[in-house]
Amino acid sequence: MLNIISIANSIFFALIVIATIFFSYRLKYIALGFKKFKAFPKARTQKKFCVIIPARNESNVIGRLLKSLKEQDYNHEKFDVYVIVESADDKTIEITQSFGYIPFIRKDLSKIGKGYAIDECVQEIFKSKKDYDILTIMDADNILPKNFLNEFNNAYSYGFLVGNAYRRQLNAEGNWLADCSTLTFSGINTFQNKGRTIEGRNIIMSGSGLYIDFNIIKELQGWPFTTLTEDYELSVWCTIHNIRTAYIPSTYYYDEQPTSFSQSRKQRVRWIKGFFQVRKKYGKELKKDMLNSHANLESRWDLTIGIIPNLIYIVAIILFEIFNLVTTIYLATNHNPLYIIPLKNFVSVLIITYLILQIYTLFQLRAEKEHLNFNFKTSFKVMLLNPFYICLYIPFAIEAMTNKNVSWVPIKHGEAKTVKSITSEK
Repeated sequence: MLNIISIANSIFFALIVIATIFFSYRLKYIALGFKKFKAFPKARTQKKFCVIIPARNESNVIGRLLKSLKEQDYNHEKFDVYVIVESADDKTIEITQSFGYIPFIRKDLSKIGKGYAIDECVQEIFKSKKDYDILTIMDADNILPKNFLNEFNNAYSYGFLVGNAYRRQLNAEGNWLADCSTLTFSGINTFQNKGRTIEGRNIIMSGSGLYIDFNIIKELQGWPFTTLTEDYELSVWCTIHNIRTAYIPSTYYYDEQPTSFSQSRKQRVRWIKGFFQVRKKYGKELKKDMLNSHANLESRWDLTIGIIPNLIYIVAIILFEIFNLVTTIYLATNHNPLYIIPLKNFVSVLIITYLILQIYTLFQLRAEKEHLNFNFKTSFKVMLLNPFYICLYIPFAIEAMTNKNVSWVPIKHGEAKTVKSITSEK
C-alpha cells in the first residue's frame, strides 16, 4: 500500500511540475500587472465612432449609459449611437430618442444572441450608406467616464485596430459574488492583458467596452462573431489574422456584476460553453503553421496554451484528492493505521490549494487597490471567499460540457441597491 501511495504522490507532483512549466511564462504577466501603464499618445485627429448598444428590455438602466455618452469629452458630431431593441413597445426606444440617439428594432428574432443582434444592426448601417472609422460595442448596464472615446481614439490612432478598456464594478453594495466576479476581470486585464500589451502580444477581449476598426467589419460584410462568447471569438479571430489588439487601462467602463448565485452560475456556464465553441471553431486554424515563422507567433502560442496549465492543475488535484479520500476510507474501515498518510495528503492539498488561491487574491487586491476601492471588511471577505468562487468553475464547467442546451440568456440588470456615481469622473 505504501508503494501505491508513493506512486500516486509521484504522478501528482509530476503533473504539478508540468503545469507549472506551462504556466511559468505568465508569471511575467502577473509581475507586469504591478507596473504603471503609460497612456497612448494623444491623437491628432478625432475619428468617427459608431456606438452599438444591445439593449433588449433595458429601460431601467439604459439612461445612465446614454447620459455618460452625452457627457463625453469628444466632438459629438464624431459619434453616432445605435440602441438595439426587439420590440416597438420597449420603453428603451423612448429613452433613446430623448437623448437624440438612434433606436434600432430587430426584425429577425429567430436568431438569438448578442452577436446576431449586432450583425443585424450593422447590416442596417451598411444600407444607410453611413460610414465610420471605429465600431464600439457597449452593454446597456455600462457607464462611461468622460475620456472613454478619446482614449479609444488615441489607441486606434497609435496603430491598434482592436482594443478593450478596463472593466470596473458598478455595484456598490459589496455583494460577495459581485466583488469576486470583479476580480475575475481584474485577473484577465491586469494580470494578463496588461502584460500582453506591454510585451506586444494580443489580448483576450472580455465583456463589452471594446472597439474594432470599421473597415474590418466592412471587409467581413457584417459582424460574424456569434458564439456564446463573441468577445473571446473576436480575440482568437484577430490573433489568427494578425490584427493588433490592445488593452487600454487609461480608461474604463463600469459594469454591473451578478449578485445572485443563479445569475452567476448561468453567466459562467455560458462563458465556459462559449470558450469551447470558439476552440472547436478556430482550433485547427489557430494551430496551423505554428512551427513556421509568423508575424503573430507568440500570441498564437499564448492562445493555444490557453487554459491547459489550469486544466492540468485541476485534474491532478481532483484525481489526487479522490485517490487519497478513497484510500483513507478503505484503510480506516480495515483498521489499518496507515490511513493517516493519505488523510494527511488529502487535508494538506486542500489547505495548500486554498492558501495559493488566497495569495493570488491578495496580489489582485494589491495590484487593483486604486480601481477596486474595497474597504478592509470587503477585502477581508473577498480574501476568504474568492478561492471558493474560483473553485465553482469546476462544477460549472462540468455543467457546460454535459448540457447541450446552454444558450444565450439575458442577465437581468438594475438589481443593484446602489450604484457608483462616476459620470463626473475623467
